[in-house]
Amino acid sequence: MNREKPNPQFRAMLLALLLITSPTTAFSYNWPQFNGDPSHSGNNTREKTIGANNVGGLKMLFKVRLPAVTDGAPVYVASVKTSRGPRDLVYVTTKEGHLVALDAKTGAGVWSFGHPARGCKINRGEISCLSTSSPAVDPNLKYVYSYGLDGYVHKHRTGDGKEVESGGWPQPATLKPFDEKGSSALSIATARNGTS
Repeated sequence: MNREKPNPQFRAMLLALLLITSPTTAFSYNWPQFNGDPSHSGNNTREKTIGANNVGGLKMLFKVRLPAVTDGAPVYVASVKTSRGPRDLVYVTTKEGHLVALDAKTGAGVWSFGHPARGCKINRGEISCLSTSSPAVDPNLKYVYSYGLDGYVHKHRTGDGKEVESGGWPQPATLKPFDEKGSSALSIATARNGTS
């Protein structure tokens, strides 16, 4: 397990997501990709819980030790069907290629799968390949997608993390994974005809 401290930006984003989904909130909403929507606006016009008058009172609810450091933004889905009943989950991709699901109210790990570099070195040099990507959840909220350090985008079920390995999955993201240090945040877009 990597002993590096979690990225402060990740802590802040996770804290904001946790406060949005806390038991005192009247409702919660999904944040399925980096900055919330396909245009990555980061503007949630439905936010009513946190405002200029109370932002100074935010406090950390818990700390989470991840299998590795993350440099990407988390995503959130409310009421995911799991073996322990519906749970609000936060998903994050670590630099070492793990996709991790955490309980948004307690920080408890729900599941984690790794897609490591397996000896990959950036530009075939000294530094191990890494990812700075964020995962994305599809519009039907059944699957979460994450960039793996093997050069593929992987598709996992949101509730138990089981990887889909049929229908063309995993999909190649690059044919030269050693030439990149990672990938940008994944995104789901829906065409006018409704195809995502």
